[in-house]
Amino acid sequence: MQAQPQVNVSVNVGAPAMVSGQPPQYPPGPWQASLFGCCANPIKAIFYCCCPCVVTYEMIERAAPFELAGLGLEVKKEFALPYTLAMYLIGGGTAGTILFILSILIFMGIKAKYRITESLPVTLVKAVCCICCFQVQILRHADAVEGLVGAPVGVYG
Repeated sequence: MQAQPQVNVSVNVGAPAMVSGQPPQYPPGPWQASLFGCCANPIKAIFYCCCPCVVTYEMIERAAPFELAGLGLEVKKEFALPYTLAMYLIGGGTAGTILFILSILIFMGIKAKYRITESLPVTLVKAVCCICCFQVQILRHADAVEGLVGAPVGVYG
C-alpha cells in the first residue's frame, strides 16, 4: 500500500483574505461595534454631536478606500477633507437633503466594503435617528476589522 501525501491547509478565520495587489476581502457579518458604543466616552460623544463634520471626516478617512454606493466613485483617504467640506457646505445649502443623500451613499459604500449584513431600512433608521452614533459605530468597526490586518486601532467614543 502506497502512502498518501499529506496536505496541510491553514485557514485564518475572522481576518480578511489578503491577495497581493488587491484590497482585503472581509467576511460577511454584522457590525463589530455597538451602535451606542459612543456612550463609552461621553466627552467625545458630546463633541461629535456638536461638531458632526469631525466624526464624518474621521469616518471617511478611516474607512477609505470605498466606493460610493450607486455612483461608482471611489473615495480615497486623501479626499476625506475635501469630500467632508463639500458634503457639509452643499448639504447645508440644500436644507440637509444633499447631506442626507451623500451620507446614505457613504454608509452603503462602507457597508459594501466590509460586507455588513444589515438591511437598508435599519441603515436608514440609524442615519435619521442617530447619525453621530452610527458614524462612531462605523469608526469602531473599521478599527476592529482593520486591526486584524495590522492597522493601528484608534479609540473612538
